[in-house]
Amino acid sequence: MHEYSRTHLGDEELLRSAILSGGRERNATAAFLADLAEVDSRQLYRQAGYSSMHAYCVDVHHLSDDEAYKRIQAARVALQFPVLFKEMESGRLHLTAVRLLAPHLCGENVGELIAAAGHRSRPELERFLADRFSNSRAISTTPMIRAIPTRSIGLAPGQVETCEPDLLSQPPALELAPGQVEAGVPSLPNDSQGSELAPGPVAASRPESPRAPKLFLLKAAISEDAHDDLRAIQDLLGHAVPSGDLGEVLRRALKFYRAHLQERRFGATRKPRPTKSKRHVSAHVRNAVWERDGGRCTFESDSGRRCAATKQLEFDHIDPVARGGVATADNLRLRCRAHNQLEAERVFGAEFMQQKRTSRRASPSPFRSPHPPGPPPPAYSSRVAGTPARAP
Repeated sequence: MHEYSRTHLGDEELLRSAILSGGRERNATAAFLADLAEVDSRQLYRQAGYSSMHAYCVDVHHLSDDEAYKRIQAARVALQFPVLFKEMESGRLHLTAVRLLAPHLCGENVGELIAAAGHRSRPELERFLADRFSNSRAISTTPMIRAIPTRSIGLAPGQVETCEPDLLSQPPALELAPGQVEAGVPSLPNDSQGSELAPGPVAASRPESPRAPKLFLLKAAISEDAHDDLRAIQDLLGHAVPSGDLGEVLRRALKFYRAHLQERRFGATRKPRPTKSKRHVSAHVRNAVWERDGGRCTFESDSGRRCAATKQLEFDHIDPVARGGVATADNLRLRCRAHNQLEAERVFGAEFMQQKRTSRRASPSPFRSPHPPGPPPPAYSSRVAGTPARAP
């Protein structure tokens, strides 16, 4: 008999065992979230060779994307309101309840909302929050891209379906946890930047092809302007894509824009321009560094793990400009934003970098558009230790 067999237990004993196991699981979950919250707060994932808390959870703790999103979100709000740890440990609140409460919690109402949310199912809690906060929308704007079998696509090529808000609020079977989590920036489902309703989800269908055995279902809430642009591009490509196949239209648009970004960001041009200043990274140098580093962050942890980040990359000066470094290929390397900041803190000190970030946010450059509302972006690294080099 294996250790997980329960066939030898009587009915009453089995029920008692399940209750005890459930309690141990809740205790372990609360402790795990407390650990994650502190790792996130200290940004220890950077030293471990990860560009974000999410990447760390997926790779080190072997969580799925959905599990990582939910736990990081719950850990962050529980760090702000520690009573949530106890509520989850006792079983009064589950992870989904904490995630649903997160956008509405503040110092004045935390006790009231926790008491009202105790032992409620998700539908019950959603109805309560809808009544309590009548002005808020419970529609998820989480982007989702999932690989699917070809036979699962039911819409005709090029179909753009507009749904009523009530239909959009229905959680699909493949829905990810609301709110993706980036490094140091908590994302909540009713974020003001994503609260506008989309005119309708866009579903793509592409014919089967031996060269493209995989298809992906794309779900994203887009603004009315984006919807109009998509329709206009679909019309303009009428001669090349007579069927209006939305998948083919998106493929062409993305190919064109990717080439544009590569030329602009990474110097994919035949006529490199001369270097303008020590801080300026010329096109041919950007291209050389990008090719050499393989479009990937070059940071390596003490254990030898190289960061796998391929987005939010920046050109980092190995010998900083502030200490005489120049923008040559030998003195530049690709770093993700998190590890570019980590290097800047190592060279100049964490306190100094924090002061610079604070002063920069307080006195924005007249030549730079103001940052959107929300958590402050880690922006100073491009001045001292690097130049943005976002991947296409």
